[in-house]
Amino acid sequence: MCPIIDSIAILEKGNTIMRIEKITIQGMNSTVQRDFTLHGDSYTYITGPNGAGKSTIMQAIQFALLGYVPDTGKTKEAVFSHCNGRVSDTEGHPAMSVTLDFDIGAQITRRMWKVGAKYESSLSTIPANLDVDGLIGKTGLPIFNFSEFIGLSANKSKDFFISIFPPTLGTDGISIASEFHKAISGMVMTDNVSKWMLANLPDVCYPVTVESVRGLCTRYKEDVSATKADIDRLTSTIRSLVYYDDCDPDESADAISQQIIEYQQEVSKLRSIINAIQNNDSIMADVQRFYDDLLSDEEREKIESRIEYLKGALNLQKELMQEKSDGLREKNFRMSEIKKIIRGGGRCPYTSTCCATITEKISEMTNEMSEIESEIRKLDQEITDLNNNIAELGKEYTDLTYKLARECEAHNQISIRERGLIKIDPKFDCANISEIESRIDFIDGAIQEMTEHKAHILANQRYENLLDDLTREKAESEQKLDILKAWVKVTDTNGLQTRLADAPFKALGNLMNKTLSAIYGSDTYSVFNTSEGANKFNFGMVKNGGSYVRYSSLSSGEKCVFTLALLIALTEYNDSDFKIILIDDFFDHLDDQAVERCFKTLSEITDIQILVAGVKQSQLAADHTIFIGAES
Repeated sequence: MCPIIDSIAILEKGNTIMRIEKITIQGMNSTVQRDFTLHGDSYTYITGPNGAGKSTIMQAIQFALLGYVPDTGKTKEAVFSHCNGRVSDTEGHPAMSVTLDFDIGAQITRRMWKVGAKYESSLSTIPANLDVDGLIGKTGLPIFNFSEFIGLSANKSKDFFISIFPPTLGTDGISIASEFHKAISGMVMTDNVSKWMLANLPDVCYPVTVESVRGLCTRYKEDVSATKADIDRLTSTIRSLVYYDDCDPDESADAISQQIIEYQQEVSKLRSIINAIQNNDSIMADVQRFYDDLLSDEEREKIESRIEYLKGALNLQKELMQEKSDGLREKNFRMSEIKKIIRGGGRCPYTSTCCATITEKISEMTNEMSEIESEIRKLDQEITDLNNNIAELGKEYTDLTYKLARECEAHNQISIRERGLIKIDPKFDCANISEIESRIDFIDGAIQEMTEHKAHILANQRYENLLDDLTREKAESEQKLDILKAWVKVTDTNGLQTRLADAPFKALGNLMNKTLSAIYGSDTYSVFNTSEGANKFNFGMVKNGGSYVRYSSLSSGEKCVFTLALLIALTEYNDSDFKIILIDDFFDHLDDQAVERCFKTLSEITDIQILVAGVKQSQLAADHTIFIGAES
């Protein structure tokens, strides 16, 4: 049963492996919209001129399965660099998508689009619970560039191979406990270390597999790091235990502590006095600015008397102003009446008829009007003078009342600030801050000297109490470290892992030899040298019964064939029901005969879906070939 699909309907076909039947690519690289149907029985050979889109098919499958294209990078910007901008989503944003249709009815569609400067992506599957990560399986190179993989150190490359081998049982007769005892034979250890060693030994029934040994190695390496850190801590602690010869053994640290406390209390009191002095000085400096607004009793009496006089004078002036204003209104009213009669030419203002009596008085009224005008001018001048007098008296009144108010406010502000004065011990009334600070400096120096002397006394006590215990504890930790290092050496890549991996390496070689012998003949086979020495691991092949040649010394064509055999063998270790190998530009390094043998070998592999891309044509691969021309 496929572990990543729960739908019974999809599994009714009963396939042993899943295969991609169809690829749909939109907006990727140079492709706008293309569908490709793959051959379902074994391999598919994708051929066509350079630039036709062969590599695009390979990259599209990687994008759909992984969410990125390994050769380009994993960043969203790097992935979206494959979008050609010629396809848009429903909202007009540049987009690319790849859909993989599988022979069992499953489907994977991965999309990516750009909104402004932001990249968005989605993954949809049929069925909805299809686990794409589980589909790929756990087997894969630690880095996707095979030339970089080949460049790994011997230990790292061997460690990679061991990590992918199935957890099969190792060599019969190997006992972890026995190997561990043998590794530490002859080591001297205390009773405590001996008990610790027995407690950390694996059980006699512990499974002897590559996977279990790797687990032990990881655990003991972590223990080595922790023990080293513990030794460093103990060493640092021991170094900190210094014995001071200048200390009297009879001196008491408690007595010194009491003296320090008394000094600290005195310093605290002196600092509070300095703060009080500075506070009072600040307040008095602030109060000083209000003294200019204070008045003497004589000045205040004069101002108050003057204010009373001004009140009376202002009232008299205002009464006279009222009297003059009333007279002015009467004169203006009389002037208005006379003007009406004169302008009416003798008509009665009430009957609107000419009245001889009024006509006779026009001349008299004209003279009266002249006298009234003169009186009005005089009243206007008198009112102006009164206004000026009232303004001058009012300004003086305002200034004097404001002066009294300022004095009152000054008294209030002085009172408020004086409440913030701090009472100081009388003996410090005349004290100088610099003198107090000198005393504080002296006490601080004495406290520092006493503190150091107290530390020396305590250090001597600690030295005597802890030195023996710490030295013994460090020695036991060093014994544990030696044991752990021995156990790491037993379980690391060049120890038991190599011994236990002999059979899996042979199995890997046998899988590879099927491919190598099919292409080069039965006398060609792979070789993995799994020496237990550090960085001694290497691999290559023997061709046609000749000498062993390391991979790095093989020809480019031989490297390609060896890599193909290795990839097919590694894929056999994949625990997924979906196994696929993508090979691009593989046959460019092979002669025609080797190409034909490769195609014949690939046609016999039915449990792995293999996609090969290349420019060369092959008659043998005609039934498996998809020719790609330029997109119409």
